[in-house]
Amino acid sequence: MRCPTKFGEYDSIFAVEYEQICAEIDTSDWLKGALSVQSKDRVKKNRYSDVLPYEATRVRLEDSYPNDYINANHIAPYYIACCAPLPHTLIEFWKMVWLHNVYVIVMLTQLVERGRIKAHQYWNGTLMSITEYGDISVQLCKQSFIGQNGSILPSERNSLFVLRAFKIWKTGDDASDEKRDIIHVQMTCWPDHGVPQDFRVITSILDIVNARKRDSDAQLTGKGSEARVIVHCSAGIGRSGTFIAINIVLRQLHAELTANLSEEQLSDAFNIAKVVYHLRCQRPSMVQTPQQYAMIYEYISAVFSNARPW
Repeated sequence: MRCPTKFGEYDSIFAVEYEQICAEIDTSDWLKGALSVQSKDRVKKNRYSDVLPYEATRVRLEDSYPNDYINANHIAPYYIACCAPLPHTLIEFWKMVWLHNVYVIVMLTQLVERGRIKAHQYWNGTLMSITEYGDISVQLCKQSFIGQNGSILPSERNSLFVLRAFKIWKTGDDASDEKRDIIHVQMTCWPDHGVPQDFRVITSILDIVNARKRDSDAQLTGKGSEARVIVHCSAGIGRSGTFIAINIVLRQLHAELTANLSEEQLSDAFNIAKVVYHLRCQRPSMVQTPQQYAMIYEYISAVFSNARPW
């Protein structure tokens, strides 16, 4: 994929458009009282004190208040955006995976970046070992370190992303024979508050995520449910929001391209500002910086320059 690294004179235009989106939400009447009320029990489950979920879209666990809380929001049409789990919220995280039919987890952060802990490892890294998180058993079945051009590397060093396959099942009083296969994709080359140097890795990850999503939906046909995709970075807003926005816009483009619209009609077929606005109405601060906002435009421009890869 050929992609621009800078839009030069357009950077300021994107920045202005981004600030307009932020200002429109910040001055909205509905924003008052929209954040989830924080009790002492809830506060300790937030990775960052200034990143709280909206109550209306908050992901709820099956337990009654206050044990139904996790710092995560539903993002239409089928995403869950959340902060990286803390050591004492691992049980809640895996409970969310099970309860909400999550078959794909996208992790857009390293555990440590620039000497700071950005996420805590919520899986046992030993292949085929089984770890119980409450009444959810998790087994790491496969792990591959992916480098340039899809090459398989011996370790995470110099990798672009790590592809893991988990098997999970429920134990305890309401245990069942059902076992689920979960795909976990960890992108290791996207800096916090920034943008990746090479967009091709995002394309590779999107291909994996969307293929697994389709397969999972097929498995759930007739069961009255849809597979969901968890996306998280550290806070679950910047890199996560950017990734989700890109995939939403691409899906919109795909739908319009298959409708055989003209180039002029295609230019009006999607509205990145509108997509980001709606993301920010579902979880605060989604797409965290003007640079990340511009990245969405840059990525879509790269897709078009690649002669419509669909």
